[in-house]
Amino acid sequence: MKLANVLVAFFVLFNVVFIKKIHHTKTSLWLFGAIAIPLLLDLLFIWNNSSFYLAVKATEKHSLFLIFPLFILGYKGKLDLKRLVKHYRGLMLIVLTILFIRYIFLYSDNFLKYLKGKHLWEMGYHFSNSFGNHAPALNMVIAFIVVINFYLLLKDERRKWKVIGNGFMFFLSFFFLMYVNTRVAIASAVFGCLIISFVQVFRDKNRKRTVKTILLTFVLFVFGITVFLKVFPYSIKKFTEKSFADMDKVGRLDEFENPESQIYGALVTRVTIWKSTLELARKKFVFGYGATEAKLALFEYYKKTNQKFLFKYKFPVHNQFLDYFLKYGIFGIIGLVVFFSVLGYLAIVNKSLIMMFFGLHFFLSNLTDDFLILFSGISFSAFWLSVFGKITLNRNIRFEKN
Repeated sequence: MKLANVLVAFFVLFNVVFIKKIHHTKTSLWLFGAIAIPLLLDLLFIWNNSSFYLAVKATEKHSLFLIFPLFILGYKGKLDLKRLVKHYRGLMLIVLTILFIRYIFLYSDNFLKYLKGKHLWEMGYHFSNSFGNHAPALNMVIAFIVVINFYLLLKDERRKWKVIGNGFMFFLSFFFLMYVNTRVAIASAVFGCLIISFVQVFRDKNRKRTVKTILLTFVLFVFGITVFLKVFPYSIKKFTEKSFADMDKVGRLDEFENPESQIYGALVTRVTIWKSTLELARKKFVFGYGATEAKLALFEYYKKTNQKFLFKYKFPVHNQFLDYFLKYGIFGIIGLVVFFSVLGYLAIVNKSLIMMFFGLHFFLSNLTDDFLILFSGISFSAFWLSVFGKITLNRNIRFEKN
């Protein structure tokens, strides 16, 4: 986050130097407002906090919803989405590869332990924590890169060297996705690749070649997954036995003898958290508990209802809609519906598979986590929403004349 803040500062400084290249229209300002909804909710409900200082601190991390749309939507030039995602996936894969090699050298004992099939439940989290990241947030980004690579693999299929390069990057990114091993990100990426395969078969004039590329990729994919599961077999258990186990124990987590090893990351734990959040949020249905008070109120509710396991580990909400409901009441839900509707609108207007997947992927990710409270989720969504918005503005000359 510290490095990211430095880069954001350079981004702001660069745009201030070239401020004459920034120009907003009425349409861009409307888009600006829609993208900035998380920040606007903080500002509109700043009165609903006991500490003004803490309220300002909570608002500070949402400042990217001001910075990115301000400079990206207002940029007078045009953006090439395909070129941008190519650079993005390349840079991210270089960074991930360097971090993985670093991990193998610095944490060789852990890596060898995982290769032997021991403690695989912690594998992805330990890797992410080794450079100060959160596994679900990291895998949310990696899933997007996987789908970008698959999309480019099918789009550039007519040039063999590009097919080889895109194929290599696809499998490399999928390896990282499986190693970090968070369920929602993996399911979302696989679903995204299936959608792109289906659409491209009907879009492409040379369907035969596209089908061949998809089938070859599928065969290699199955082979790669088989090898991975042989080395890291816990993934099978995680996706089958553990995912939906013990759902009859919702609200009764303390009945487990060892909940840390049995249900720490299980769905039953999250459903119990959501149940508690809903019970608490209903008490302040209209305006909520405030950005700084909501989390503390939830922890206190765990204690009050004698949920020792949840109170011990201070579990946050793990659902962005419920998190905003708890913080801002019904206005938080309405704000998020508008926010995600804008993502859907941009995808439909541009008829873009990448935008469509991003919107669907970010929506699904926020059903089981609350990424708009994390710097990684804030920066990820604020940047790409601003880029998609700018590309939409450039589609029609009317926007530039407003």
